[in-house]
Amino acid sequence: MGAMDLMISIDSAPLNLAGALRMHVWGLIPLHPKKQTLAWGIERTLSSWYDGLHLYCQTAPGN
Repeated sequence: MGAMDLMISIDSAPLNLAGALRMHVWGLIPLHPKKQTLAWGIERTLSSWYDGLHLYCQTAPGN
């Protein structure tokens, strides 16, 4: 993982590990309003947990 310039991942254990390692990560978050609110926040594009994590949340089913 440390050899990657950028990691793109769904909301999973590798995403959290890469964030903890301070890697540049793009997180693909599925449409699930309750989970987005609790874990990541709906209105955010940057994670409050990890410095290098950018969030891309699904806005509608099928997108």
